[in-house]
Amino acid sequence: MPRLLLLVTFFCLLNAACNRKDNSHLPPKQMEQVMLDISMAESYSVMARDNAHPPGTKNTDSLAAYYQQVFAHHRITQEQFKASLGWYKTHPEELDSLYSRISAEVDKTLEVENKKLRAVPGAPQVGK
Repeated sequence: MPRLLLLVTFFCLLNAACNRKDNSHLPPKQMEQVMLDISMAESYSVMARDNAHPPGTKNTDSLAAYYQQVFAHHRITQEQFKASLGWYKTHPEELDSLYSRISAEVDKTLEVENKKLRAVPGAPQVGK
């Protein structure tokens, strides 16, 4: 009887280990959204005007707040993001695929914004 109990326990643990999902990183779709929002925050921190920072430089104070807003919006912590980014860096195929999707999304967004600006006479084009 003790052997049977030990055998059943072993198979239960083995089954649980095999069915465990890899939680070491954010799933690709979620990481894509987080990185897209961080990219937008980075861009906005350069464009935001204030007297303490020269034009064209990152406002690191605002950027830190933007990062926290992005993390809160996606319900993740900075540590989870850093761990996920580290995981993707060690899996270059996944990272390349992620950046390709982000780039396509940025291009799509720029095209939408440029269409809006074309409707305004004399307005500059975005991203050109």
